[in-house]
Amino acid sequence: MNPATLTIQPLGDLLPLFDAASLAATGNPASPALDDMLRVHREFTARGIDTRRTLDDSMLYAMLAARRFEQAGAFVSIRPHIADLPIPQVVDPLGPSFKGRSVFAYDAVRNSLTRISLPLQSGKELVMVVGAGCHNS
Repeated sequence: MNPATLTIQPLGDLLPLFDAASLAATGNPASPALDDMLRVHREFTARGIDTRRTLDDSMLYAMLAARRFEQAGAFVSIRPHIADLPIPQVVDPLGPSFKGRSVFAYDAVRNSLTRISLPLQSGKELVMVVGAGCHNS
């Protein structure tokens, strides 16, 4: 979605565009659809449309699913109505140059995600939390 064309879209077209981008981002968190969601969300804000009900939540969860934790933290920091939603702290001992597969280990006490490489060492267990109706799972 081109930001220049979003500014000329009728108001009634913005929500379907946001929903379409949200569906695409849900199907593949690494897709550019999250950036499209952000563009439409910015257009809502530019037009003075209240995004507090479900739009902000949708943006936040899409950012978290795409592992954009810093961006999610910045998003929440300027939205007091969702400031109570904890953004996990990311610990990445593998670093940005790591080329293998990885997962995040969640520590509920510290509310942190530690990135670890796959396959796991012998004796370790991988537990995945999935939704029963989620086609991605």
